[in-house]
Amino acid sequence: MNWIDIIILILLALAVGIGFKKGLVQEIVGILALVVAFFLALKLHPAAAGGLQKMFKGIPPHLAPTIGFVVMFLAAFLAITIAGWLLSKIIKATPLDFADKIGGMAIGLVKGALIISVILLLLALAPLPREFNHKLDRSGMIRSIRKVAPWVYEKTKGLWPKAQEFYQEWQKTPEPKKVEQVI
Repeated sequence: MNWIDIIILILLALAVGIGFKKGLVQEIVGILALVVAFFLALKLHPAAAGGLQKMFKGIPPHLAPTIGFVVMFLAAFLAITIAGWLLSKIIKATPLDFADKIGGMAIGLVKGALIISVILLLLALAPLPREFNHKLDRSGMIRSIRKVAPWVYEKTKGLWPKAQEFYQEWQKTPEPKKVEQVI
């Protein structure tokens, strides 16, 4: 176990702790809020842009869609988050509170592993010094956690057709040059 493994364990423990504090309901609602708000904003931002331009005459036409997207995203995200918070408060007042916290720990662990895995995938694209890459390769935790994001993608790619196109394009990206090759 090297220092990278220790950092990963600390980050995972932090994610589990946050999951315990939030609970299963708030963790799931938080994820759903992001996804649903994104798709609602994607679908409704043209109407929001038109409405905003009528209400506020000074909004430039080229900025209206972006502002409409942000407004719709924030409104949907806030509404879903508040509903989840209220549901969480109701659950906390019942005997299901402990089960909610244990479920939150599980979701926190998965979420933490996924975030770390995505960061590791992004680091793989960066031209890092050879010594750092060797430390990453010697980490037992990294060998396991690196597989999380590709596994999640593989299991959910049918849900996001555009994600498949993005992933295929991303895989075509040439290997980054090592720092030693650039210097």
